Amino acid sequence: MMLLIATMLLVAGSVSAAYAHTTVEAGKYSIEVGWGTEPPVVSYRNTIVLHVVEPGDSPGISSGVPHAFSDMSATVKFGGASKQLEVSSEQRIGQYFAYIIPTSPGSYSVQLQGTLGDEPISLDIPVEDVEQTAILDFPPRATSSEEIGPIKSALVALQREVSEQRSNSNVETGGAAYDLAVFGVSLGAAGVAVGAYAVIRRR
Repeated sequence: MMLLIATMLLVAGSVSAAYAHTTVEAGKYSIEVGWGTEPPVVSYRNTIVLHVVEPGDSPGISSGVPHAFSDMSATVKFGGASKQLEVSSEQRIGQYFAYIIPTSPGSYSVQLQGTLGDEPISLDIPVEDVEQTAILDFPPRATSSEEIGPIKSALVALQREVSEQRSNSNVETGGAAYDLAVFGVSLGAAGVAVGAYAVIRRR
């Protein structure tokens, strides 16, 4: 009885941990694919995990398939880009994984090609979308409008200062002094642009 309860708890825990995984059937085989760490976040190291099972000796009992990727390949796809995964096996038979660092947020899928036992395999299996790092940020970062606001204020102040200097000076347009003033204003604008770029890059 205790063994049955322990088994039920183990199964329940497995279902909970794999809530966003996708399971497909291929002949007698069942293949579950998903992320090792969920939610997946852009630029954070993760794994694609694959669980391959077949019917066991008793009804309703499945057993892991050893050497499932000896004649089958796994490729991760994002838009028009693809990368073949280096699949490794875990100690538990039928459990496999491949390391990956997702570099763009959005929808990914895993393509399986080849044969599994005597079963031809050609599957494209979607996995959970990769999220921006904001999903894990705490405290929340400033929004884009909050970041751009000070930059816009700096530009307005720079323009006001230039206008005041022009109105208070007798520098003629086209002279060397005027050219020097324009050069200084350009440097100031470039500094503001570099600052804006740095702020955006930090997000």
